[in-house]
Amino acid sequence: MKSKMLLKMNKRGMFLLTVFIIIHLSFGVSCSKKKWQPVIQNDESLIKLLTEVSKQYYQPAMAAALVHGDSIIAQATVGKTVYGEEQVAHEKSRFHIGSTTKSMTAIIVAMLVKQGKLKYAMTLAQALPDMPMRDEYRRVTIADLLNNKAGILAFQLIAHEDPMIVKKLMEEIPTAYPDPTEQRREVTKLALSLEPIAEPGTKVIYSNVGWPIVGYILEQVTGKSYEDLLQEWIFEPLGMKTARIGGWPASESEPDQPRGHYFGRDTTSVPTPQDLEHQNLYGYGLFSVILKSEEILIGDCGLEHMEVDGEKVAELGYDLRSDYWNQGFATEAASAVRDYAFNELKLPCLISLIQVFNGASRRVSEKIGMRCEAEIIRNGVSYWKYSINGVIGSDLEM
Repeated sequence: MKSKMLLKMNKRGMFLLTVFIIIHLSFGVSCSKKKWQPVIQNDESLIKLLTEVSKQYYQPAMAAALVHGDSIIAQATVGKTVYGEEQVAHEKSRFHIGSTTKSMTAIIVAMLVKQGKLKYAMTLAQALPDMPMRDEYRRVTIADLLNNKAGILAFQLIAHEDPMIVKKLMEEIPTAYPDPTEQRREVTKLALSLEPIAEPGTKVIYSNVGWPIVGYILEQVTGKSYEDLLQEWIFEPLGMKTARIGGWPASESEPDQPRGHYFGRDTTSVPTPQDLEHQNLYGYGLFSVILKSEEILIGDCGLEHMEVDGEKVAELGYDLRSDYWNQGFATEAASAVRDYAFNELKLPCLISLIQVFNGASRRVSEKIGMRCEAEIIRNGVSYWKYSINGVIGSDLEM
């Protein structure tokens, strides 16, 4: 098959997700028996440090505070709201902090449990009696949802999800149902109609879809919108006057607010220091995947050195832009990296760790000759472990 892509070593696309950091005792300390003395003691020192870190890791903007007890020792914001543009980020910029509302949601659940309005053992069938759902979900509890053990659609990396489901969640539901409560209802209805990605109650699989379901349950119990609950029960009591839910990523309608960033879509992206360090240490790393016909970066694919079950191995992985799914590019890139690993690097074997919900990546692994060895638990997450021994790629039946 004639290659449609060009793979270039050491030119990885940038993942430029803007960072917001609350730094607590993390810049080093000068210890004494009398008084704690931080190395960073003023705003100027913190600005210098953040500027250095931003340049080193290609971050558009960073904001940080050094907090001790109830005192702010130093605070600083550096960088631009959009990478390469001129709008400066400042102390009043709203940085998107992903997934923090999950813990806030759990706090609201705990409040309602204390009030006797919810129980951790309450099932979905009890909490949502009028909601259609597969039988497997009827016995899922609130505790299962909070512990990510409900077997519900993970929706962690959209590149690894069913494109039809992604389209429903990202486009169709938001367009058809502008009201956030109605969106949560429809997301709940969709998720509970899908086959579980694991037997409910048995495995921890981090689910971004399970939490909107909890939010919808809270709305049914309290009669308030999830947004109002956060505002009245969390933000106001804590004095979080500028916090809000939603409204991200910022758009041109809010030019003074930081934007979300993803990997670069050109061919000039610079590798991060971690990539170079890995490359120099092990002799391999990530390739940029470049579409020849348009000369644009569409993702990356390569090898990572890791230890799995006490054995040091090279893992083959990839990540492509969602608009280039289902066109054979992942298989083509993975095949090329497989052949490079065996023919050039002379590696004895390769593995791929695929989260158990990720059917698309499983199919790619099987297409390039890998076979499933076992299901393993790594850092509390269930994976299929695929492997292939050192054979010549051209000898495989594709």
